[in-house]
Amino acid sequence: MVTESYTRKVEFEKVIVDISNRFIQMGNNIADPISYALEQIGLFTQADRAYVFEFSKDMKTVSNAYEWCRPGVQSFKEKMHDIPTSKFPWWMAQIVQCDHMMIGSVDDLPEEAQPEKMLIKSLHALSMVIIPVWSKRVLKGFIGLTDTHKTHGFNTEDMNHLQLIAGMLGHGYTHKDHDDQIEDKNRQLEKQLKELKLLEMRLVQHEKMAAIGQLAAGLAHEINNPLSFVASNFDHLIETLESMRPIYLYLHELLDSETMDARQVQALHTQLLKEWRKGKPDYLNQELPFLVDESKRGLARISDIVMNLRQFSNEQPEISGLIDLRDLVTDSIQLMGSARSDHYDIKTHFEDHAIIKGNLSDLGQAFINIMENAMDAIDVACPDQGLVDISVAQEGNRVVCRIEDNGVGIDQDQMEQIFDPFFTTKEVGQGTGLGLSIAYDSIVNKHHGEIMVEQGSQGGAAFILSFPRP
Repeated sequence: MVTESYTRKVEFEKVIVDISNRFIQMGNNIADPISYALEQIGLFTQADRAYVFEFSKDMKTVSNAYEWCRPGVQSFKEKMHDIPTSKFPWWMAQIVQCDHMMIGSVDDLPEEAQPEKMLIKSLHALSMVIIPVWSKRVLKGFIGLTDTHKTHGFNTEDMNHLQLIAGMLGHGYTHKDHDDQIEDKNRQLEKQLKELKLLEMRLVQHEKMAAIGQLAAGLAHEINNPLSFVASNFDHLIETLESMRPIYLYLHELLDSETMDARQVQALHTQLLKEWRKGKPDYLNQELPFLVDESKRGLARISDIVMNLRQFSNEQPEISGLIDLRDLVTDSIQLMGSARSDHYDIKTHFEDHAIIKGNLSDLGQAFINIMENAMDAIDVACPDQGLVDISVAQEGNRVVCRIEDNGVGIDQDQMEQIFDPFFTTKEVGQGTGLGLSIAYDSIVNKHHGEIMVEQGSQGGAAFILSFPRP
């Protein structure tokens, strides 16, 4: 014959299985399975109130974190937060030492538990059950059941099952702590990643400014040449205008000659003709258009240099539009200036249709870094016979640029490291080791291109850059 005790045990085990499934499926949300567990054990044990208290990490306070109340029973959850554990030494000793605590009647609590008795009675409790919740040997809190209508309201046979539920809750806290640690690590990694990206942006911009500093002499020379002949032309133009001033004055007098007699007009006409011949009108007619046109070309040259420099130094992290790779190579060579590029024989071979999608500033930086690297290699190997050969061509659905030099070349064992940040073969203080790394990041990561290096046909290195066509 099946006893009532056995039937109760079987039913409670079904409740436990149901609660266990909730904890297994909880993910990173521990609140839902705890709330469900309190409701189920509250209903099964006929408790009036079921709750979970959680200790602070330093065990100095305890708070009512979760609660279920039978309909009509008053809730005290909002009033039970950050309760100092030092006020209840007897309770804390019992929680730490026992696997459960059954209080059949609150009036039966010992004399040393007077603070606890007063608190429990203020919650209208007549009897209660307390089960500690441990997570990896750390006391996280306790599950409590309260009967507000009668003493000795709980069945001692339920204790083992309640301890099983407390164990599930402990595992749930362990899982939550683990997830919290992962989230905390992720936050730290995200913060570090942002800091690294910010540092990378600063290093890239610093490298740009350093490159501009290296190009300053060439740029000064490039700007000074057209500026010099523009200034010279303007000096000549001023002298010419000054020589024409008497002509203007005599013309002005002739226009106001209505009150003059014929002899005076004839004298002015003679002086005007004399000044006109002195001013060499045929020369002026040929020279002035030339001076203006030459000055316009010089100013346009200066404008192009300044525009290229602005595009090179401008910080625009996103891909912004279509770029003709041929123009980019030409502008990069121009930006380097004659003070740098005139010492080398730079040959270009361009085919039609070299349009790619990209950021002009980033790619300009990349090309200049690669060409600077080539010229530095040439300075070591053959400074008086430097050659940089640059070709741009379309190959299928790619646009390919090949930059080859007759410099010192790259050792085979260094080719895999050549694009690593801070890797350099130069003497200490002569290079940052960021130039080719920045070029790689721009071409591969930002523009979805490819960059390879191999031994070139001229004895130096050959860099092959490949970009998808838009």
